[in-house]
Amino acid sequence: MAKKKASPKTDAPKPPEPTKRKRSSKKRKGTTSTRTSPMVRFGYPEGVDEKTLKSLRDTISPMLPGVHRYNEIAFNAAITAVKDLVLAPDKDQLKAIDQLRYILAITLSEAVLPGYSTLDSRLIAHVEQLIGNIESYVAEQAVRRPLNVLMLASPGAGKSHFIRCIANRLGGKKVEAITFNMATMQSNDDLIPPLDQVRNIKVEDKVPLLFLDEFDSNPQYIPMLLPLLWDGMLNVGQRELKLGKVIIVLAGSDPSLPGAMEHARSMRGDAPITNLKSPKLVDLFSRINGGVIEIPPFYDPAHGTDRRADKACIATTLIRHRFRGEISKVPRSLLHFVAETKFRYGVRSIAHFVDSIPDTITDGTLAVAQLGETLEDPSVLKASSLAYHVIHDDQAFGISEQWKKSAKVKGELVIDNERVRYLPPFEIADQRPEMFDYFLYEMLGSLPIDFSNTQESE
Repeated sequence: MAKKKASPKTDAPKPPEPTKRKRSSKKRKGTTSTRTSPMVRFGYPEGVDEKTLKSLRDTISPMLPGVHRYNEIAFNAAITAVKDLVLAPDKDQLKAIDQLRYILAITLSEAVLPGYSTLDSRLIAHVEQLIGNIESYVAEQAVRRPLNVLMLASPGAGKSHFIRCIANRLGGKKVEAITFNMATMQSNDDLIPPLDQVRNIKVEDKVPLLFLDEFDSNPQYIPMLLPLLWDGMLNVGQRELKLGKVIIVLAGSDPSLPGAMEHARSMRGDAPITNLKSPKLVDLFSRINGGVIEIPPFYDPAHGTDRRADKACIATTLIRHRFRGEISKVPRSLLHFVAETKFRYGVRSIAHFVDSIPDTITDGTLAVAQLGETLEDPSVLKASSLAYHVIHDDQAFGISEQWKKSAKVKGELVIDNERVRYLPPFEIADQRPEMFDYFLYEMLGSLPIDFSNTQESE
């Protein structure tokens, strides 16, 4: 007798019991059947009609495939949503559909690498490649040499946080990260403690991920890394440290590194590589067997890079973590300022900006008037700690003008909604429309907005 096929499992947790709401006894316009109409079945909030619900379905559906894994169409829709709602100052009237779009965009930004916000397709491709290489390396029992990865990123790009997120995603693969900044080294002996930590992790039957930040800060230490990258061995003084199987990620920020790599890969024996800080750098490149990952700048039009949507997502996530449970909405003007302002040290400077926001909360929304007192006056701004973190050709005056321009962007965006966590995978929602209706019902009912003023336009 043939066995009955089991229904496919999903990663989505079981949704909580729906909030009971009083159903309207009035028959809504366009409703033809009380059995099939979700308006009657679920009892949607007052102000949400059938036309609004259809518009919500049509707009949200393209973003659903990206909630649990990367999907190009879904992520492009998320980028468009952030640009429409944060970067477009002329959009004054926010509707229910706008709030849903933004919440889903923030959710998608952490779908590939939980804890790390990005919608950038190139960076996501690097993440997926790195994850795949590490998973293959961990699974291959016969491999004993280290897996070496080169990371290119500017100071403050969030490299250490990125590595922690990688390790967390690979937690089921028994991977644990150790971070060491080589810019702090005074001698070779300074590398002994992190290497001892690596050995302790191996004793626990885990695969260590050794992250060496700013390896290019002092060229004299590059020769020391060569045997470590080749056979996982390092001689320091009287000690011989054997690591064996280990993942090593070298992070460098020297702008000349990409050019030096291309020069080294030219395969011309007669092409001398000049202007390198260390003659051993080419030898180090030859030992990179796990790929190169680059965290691109936020905005570089010359190279086709525009990650301003990522800046808004990062700021939203940082605000959500800082004011955990205390706020539900953020002024669009604040996110617009973050997206349009150049920060000297990338994510680190954005985090400093978020930390500088006063703890003034009104009706679940951040009040930014006190922050404006600092940013509107160039002399006050120049005397504050923010002066070290923001950049403008017109200096403090330019930043103040940018703040005043951003302050004209009206409205507030909902930045968190627990119902997103229970969103079913796209395949299930597509096959069972009632689950999609249930999701919309739960989200709409828990959004802190007045639906009577958010009707979709004709």
